Amino acid sequence: MPQKYDSIITLPGGVEKYTETLHRMLKFVDTESPTLEEFAEWVLETFSQMSSRDSAEDKSRLLRRMGAVTVDNEERFQLTELGNQLLNQPPQENRELYFETLTGRYIGFKTILQALKQQPASVEKLQTVLHAVHNENWGSIYQAEHRVNWLRSLGIVEKDQETVQLTRYGQEIAEEYPSLDVNIVDLPESAIQAPTNGPDPQSNIDLDAFEDDVTYYWVNQSNAAEREGSYLRSSDTYYTRDLTKLTPGDVLIHYWDGGVRAYSVVQSEAYEVSGEELEGVDDEETYWCVDIDLHSLEPIRDIETIAPVLRRDDIKQGREKYAINATGVQSWYLCNLTPAAAQYLLSTYPTQPGDTSPDGGRYFWVTANPDIWAPEKIADSDGEEGQVFFEAFNSQGNKRRISEAFERATSGDEVVFYESAPTQEIVALGTVVQGLHEEDGTVGMTIAYDRAVNGINWNDLTAVDDLEDSAPIRQNARGSIFELEQSEYETILALEPEPPDREDIEQLRERLTLPSVSISIPDGLYFDDETRLTREIEVALEAGKHIIFTGPPGTGKTKLATHVATLAARYDAVDDYRFTTATADWTAFDTIGGYVPNRDTHGQELLFEPRLFLQCFRDATGVKNEWLVIDELNRADIDKAIGQLFSVLSGDSTELPYERDAPIEVKSLAADADDDVLETIVSSPDTFPVTPAWRLLATMNTYDKASLYELSYAFMRRFAFIHVGVPVLKDDDGELRTSLLAPSPDEPNYASAWLDQSPGLERPLSKWSTELTEVWDRVNEERAIGPAIVHDMVRYIANYDGRAQPEEAFTSALVTHVYPQLEGLRQEKQRTIIEGLCSSDVPVDTDRLWYQASDFLGLPDTRDTE
Repeated sequence: MPQKYDSIITLPGGVEKYTETLHRMLKFVDTESPTLEEFAEWVLETFSQMSSRDSAEDKSRLLRRMGAVTVDNEERFQLTELGNQLLNQPPQENRELYFETLTGRYIGFKTILQALKQQPASVEKLQTVLHAVHNENWGSIYQAEHRVNWLRSLGIVEKDQETVQLTRYGQEIAEEYPSLDVNIVDLPESAIQAPTNGPDPQSNIDLDAFEDDVTYYWVNQSNAAEREGSYLRSSDTYYTRDLTKLTPGDVLIHYWDGGVRAYSVVQSEAYEVSGEELEGVDDEETYWCVDIDLHSLEPIRDIETIAPVLRRDDIKQGREKYAINATGVQSWYLCNLTPAAAQYLLSTYPTQPGDTSPDGGRYFWVTANPDIWAPEKIADSDGEEGQVFFEAFNSQGNKRRISEAFERATSGDEVVFYESAPTQEIVALGTVVQGLHEEDGTVGMTIAYDRAVNGINWNDLTAVDDLEDSAPIRQNARGSIFELEQSEYETILALEPEPPDREDIEQLRERLTLPSVSISIPDGLYFDDETRLTREIEVALEAGKHIIFTGPPGTGKTKLATHVATLAARYDAVDDYRFTTATADWTAFDTIGGYVPNRDTHGQELLFEPRLFLQCFRDATGVKNEWLVIDELNRADIDKAIGQLFSVLSGDSTELPYERDAPIEVKSLAADADDDVLETIVSSPDTFPVTPAWRLLATMNTYDKASLYELSYAFMRRFAFIHVGVPVLKDDDGELRTSLLAPSPDEPNYASAWLDQSPGLERPLSKWSTELTEVWDRVNEERAIGPAIVHDMVRYIANYDGRAQPEEAFTSALVTHVYPQLEGLRQEKQRTIIEGLCSSDVPVDTDRLWYQASDFLGLPDTRDTE
């Protein structure tokens, strides 16, 4: 019987593709008969996430332990009989052979299946089971994790978040095994933490093991696929995740799930790779990757313990883009770290380091008067030109205010530049290069420009309670230089808005172009002129037009408008749509927004609250593109309600007469807007972007034609008016088109559309299609009504079936559904309609029709006087 091994290693290519990778390796051995060095070289070239030659050579050990490969007299690999069987029967054709190979050479695989036969379990629980059954103490759970992943690659188990369970195929295999002697429910969860890929966990590392000029970084690496594949991944080179700055030998500190859990050494320069070669990403995209050699750390460096230490001045050492900020962990993927921080995390933890800075460093506020000098004038310069000599005396030879601060500033102290006018903002950060000294007979200090700062204005600074006692705030910044406490300096920097995520910018870019939207007719509706109607909608949308659907009541305008918005929302460019009904009371407050009492101040101050239109473009989560559907638009006084947005509907921008932190601006974006514009939009919460992919869809009844013409030309020219009318109910010979309402399996019509939704209407439609068509035609001669009103009549009559005579059913249906549509019609026209219905073949109670007309419409019954 062959020897069984206790430790198994993984293979590159992804946790669910181990057996596929194994088959590729066997094929290479069969073709090339490589030496160990040639095999390792092939592994490194074939699998981009592999960078360590030792690790690549280690993969050959797996093949030999499996009994699939042997070494001949010339030190070349050759396939064994088992290796040839595995090669000739790929895993997708014979999973049983691969599983039997694993179980025949390694302990624990059958045990895991026996355990999962009892119930699904976590990897930690399976580690406890393996220890109880095999008395193996691996010291971490990665041997249990590796076995689970091998079984996943064979389709025997699956992992849902933290729970492992048998697949159907796995259940079939497990049924062949006897039950375990232990009940896994009785076993405690393993206290061992989940592993990273790599060697056994380490506790303390001597930094002398690394290169002298090594640079340290912090990685927020929550992606398990990256850790398992031993690589870093980024979608671009945006500075918060720029992998191109890494060089081989750099040391990374890996943070996830509330703690520092691993470290790694960079193994390669950054390289580009297709998403097809990575897990959990878009196959069609290209990504930047860096290979790493990952090592887990035990114990885990808990963030609550390490954050206060990493935040110390002597540890942070003024480093920009640092891993820890005033509130916790920086949200960036890749952050800077100092050697002092790395020393603590890797070498001395949990022992805290002493103060490594003799004077602790100081912080200063310097007022940059743009009439004399401005930070932006030195921002792009190199060497000494990237510095400013800040004189300690003004032009009259007097010491500048707060002159004692000049005397305390020394090399390495950190500076915030405040521009007094016109911006009244913190505009840049700098570092003291040389304290008080003399140059060309003038005394002053030299400050180097470090970087620009955006978005910290005087109002922001004075609104923070923690800064109210700071020197510059107490003295209204009337002075040239002020010393700051460290906490004050950090509070000021914490006010700087974080740069917008690249993904937010790309999401906004996706909303700049509306794809061609293919329009269909919604279920339950039928249009005699469907082709004309859908073509007009598609053309209007492609032409960048907003749309108003006009027509009589009941033609399906509202359902059509919401259906078009629903179809558009299936595209990435459109997030969703909002629906509302206009009212005569609408004002700009309802449609745009206005000032409301601030609840946080118990109504003592007002703040601007966006309303209907602006809510389509931005909310608390960021920018968006939600279409707006307004029903019965002609109920509103358009000029009063949305007059301020007329220019926006034409593609122009407008500044509204409201403010929050900045004036409220509705910004129309061009389809070719560049990244700078988009970044400004994303990071400006008071700017509401209207993209070329946004549309306003509205409906308007044409009962009173004057309502249409009450709209100003300035408003109407911004829309495409699409008529949704009623069908022609008589053919060229003057005969009623009763086929429109008669059920027909072969010809689409109103009946077939309604029956798809309500099969119970077939009886009244089959029996009364002629009479219903006649009612529709006689009413339409004086007042057009849409098919929805006829549909309501049919449903009404269907519910009368068997309860009353047809005369009662038709009369009630007419009074209930048609009479309300006759409101506002001249009495002679009302009389013509009722007389026509009474003289037709429609079964009605004429006395009741006239009585209800008198009661409902105020139309006198003149039959006896004629």
